[in-house]
Amino acid sequence: MYIFIGLLCTRRFHVVLILAGSLVRSQSGDACRSVAIKHDMRALPDIVTREILLSFWKVHILHHAAEQPIYGQWIADELRRHGYKISPGTLYPLLSRMERNGWLKCIQTRNSSRNARKEYRLTKDGAKILTLLRAQLKELYHEVIEEQQQGRRR
Repeated sequence: MYIFIGLLCTRRFHVVLILAGSLVRSQSGDACRSVAIKHDMRALPDIVTREILLSFWKVHILHHAAEQPIYGQWIADELRRHGYKISPGTLYPLLSRMERNGWLKCIQTRNSSRNARKEYRLTKDGAKILTLLRAQLKELYHEVIEEQQQGRRR
């Protein structure tokens, strides 16, 4: 089963259908070709990471922050578990933007080794955003995955 990520229009007027870790279809004019890609997200073009995967990372972060306070290294490990390679130079600015947007609250704590660690907690606004995203994801999944599977059975 493929997981739908999204559609991407490139500067060369190609339409790319991206399916997580499995298949990329590129259409230009009448020609259509399929190219297998590895589950390793490093194989994806940078524009895909910036335009599409970044949104998935935000959903992951909000979801986990709703369950418990999170910190940067933990969420980086969690995203890697899902096959995403995210550097600290991408993750920490992302967490800062989410804090500036009012979705996360950062609390600096000290552990036993006297090193400060930033914990991120979901705010009320973040919870509202997460509720909205869950509804949108459910609708998108129904339309893109379930309806397509039902159409194949007919």
